[in-house]
Amino acid sequence: MKPRRLSGSERKTISLTITSLGREGEGLALFEGKRIYVPDALPGEAVTATLTDQLDRDVFRAVLESMERPGDMRDLPPCPHYGSCGGCSLQHIKEEAYKDWKTTGIKSLLEKAGLRPGYWDDSVFIPQATRRRATFAVLKKGREIFCGFQERRSHRITKIDSCLLLHPRLLELLEGSKPFLSELLRDGRQADLFLQVVDGQAEGVLTGIAPPTRTMSETMITWANALNLHRLGWRGKQRDEPETLVQRYPVRARFGPLTVDLPPGAFLQPSREGEHALSEAIRSMLGEAQGPFLDLFAGCGTFTGVLVEKGAVHAVELDPAAVSSLDKAKGSLKLTVERRNLFTAPVETKKLNAFGAAVMDPPRAGAAEQSETLSRSRIPALVYVSCNPATFAKDALILEKGGYSLHRVQVVDQFIWSAHTELVGLFRKQ
Repeated sequence: MKPRRLSGSERKTISLTITSLGREGEGLALFEGKRIYVPDALPGEAVTATLTDQLDRDVFRAVLESMERPGDMRDLPPCPHYGSCGGCSLQHIKEEAYKDWKTTGIKSLLEKAGLRPGYWDDSVFIPQATRRRATFAVLKKGREIFCGFQERRSHRITKIDSCLLLHPRLLELLEGSKPFLSELLRDGRQADLFLQVVDGQAEGVLTGIAPPTRTMSETMITWANALNLHRLGWRGKQRDEPETLVQRYPVRARFGPLTVDLPPGAFLQPSREGEHALSEAIRSMLGEAQGPFLDLFAGCGTFTGVLVEKGAVHAVELDPAAVSSLDKAKGSLKLTVERRNLFTAPVETKKLNAFGAAVMDPPRAGAAEQSETLSRSRIPALVYVSCNPATFAKDALILEKGGYSLHRVQVVDQFIWSAHTELVGLFRKQ
């Protein structure tokens, strides 16, 4: 059934004992045959909570009203904005319990799906203050500019002046942008500001404003110069392609021997440290694998650079700007680039058989269509990088039906203090 908000008469306040944590990090309790999820509650705790939403026939969400008995896992959240800001959901858990939950949660999910890796690498936990890209909600009210993140399941903005997740340079850029946002934004209308820092370079994209006038463009030029932004752009809606208004210098990223001129607002791994951890996992899992190599969902070349160090690479990506940037960066390297929609036109099995190993890094939706053709291929080794363990498990079952076995798995936690987790899996053809 479709989730629905409960009416006033349905919102019962009840006493619960939390038994475990759900996949989203919410406390889970059983009450009169129903499953009740309570954000901010932990196993072993006795709480009073009010039902707010029906998620399924016998599944509900509740809001925590009071803590009758705290549990052993509870800790004081280190951030002053925690609870109002929607960016983090798991700061109230002790560090060791948090790490254990992240790792055991992935193991449990794969085991329930019938997947039993031969080996588990040690999990990698990325430190705080490393997030190099973020989209901030920005709002002008009179003479004041509100910048921050939306509250959990709300459009209200929590104004932030600090964030333990973000690279310090992002916070400097956000603060320095306020005078210019005051000139560009309409009173009472919310916009979004994307900021990204890449190896000391910085760029911004402002979303949700009208096409800039000459005066607004001049303001953006002053903004970019004042904050040493390499590039500054705008777009009307979130899914529109950003239009560059100020380009002072190229924004470049280095991936092994590749130096790529990034398109505006290019997708990168959330942190440099996370990118390094995933790249090292790929190197380790491929080991002595022989090319040529196939890079599926290649983006701007984050993992293409890892592969091209080992041999010839064919990179496949849908986004035209990313394809163009990667193609221009190849120089004399043994690299070919192809634009292809891997959801509607996956690489055919016959073509796959020409490769010695492949890397696949799909979006959260997974890669069911491409997994089907891969399952019928003779590629000896496949490394699958995933930001969604649930779709990873579904695709892994497709691969196993075709004769692959899940040989190794490593958990990489880039999404600190959230329920999201990345993992890297090595599949070998039996």
